[in-house]
Amino acid sequence: EITLTGAKVFAASEHAKLFKNAILPEPSGMVPVRGHKGVMFVRYDVLGKSAHAAVPERGINAITMAMDLYHRIESQLSIAFAERVHPVLGPPTFNIGAMHGGERANIVPDECLFMFDRRITGGETVKDAIAELDKINNEMQVPYGASIMMHVVHAEEPYWLDDGDPFLQHVCGMLGAEPGIM
Repeated sequence: EITLTGAKVFAASEHAKLFKNAILPEPSGMVPVRGHKGVMFVRYDVLGKSAHAAVPERGINAITMAMDLYHRIESQLSIAFAERVHPVLGPPTFNIGAMHGGERANIVPDECLFMFDRRITGGETVKDAIAELDKINNEMQVPYGASIMMHVVHAEEPYWLDDGDPFLQHVCGMLGAEPGIM
């Protein structure tokens, strides 16, 4: 589901040419889904400098840097997303899903990683979303001896069908349902 590996292999095969349209068996309660936001999974590796907690000024706290970066991303994206509401897919979204760092309370952590899910809506591309994060990253003041690396783990563009799409109308008519989005 996450990487669409099977769907991509099928779409590239000779068998896919036999079909004009397809219905993906995603669990949706028999509600036809007319679109899906794009997705980008991003991982940040934040490296600081370890020190004893009794002398924290000798270290660079990677967790603190990661939290600062996350709050900057969240703040700037929240403002931008309020102005980017697609008529079918709605607004883009952002969710931090994991953060790991540190070993013990008495050590300034030298590593922290966090991962988030960025949903891309119509009018945006994966390239746009990466450029937006790069801009925020470049504005971050990173102390000497520390570093922040962004990795795009997986990315897919958004897609949707317009209200007048004949296949969408046919499926909705068969099911007696209005289309939704995922």
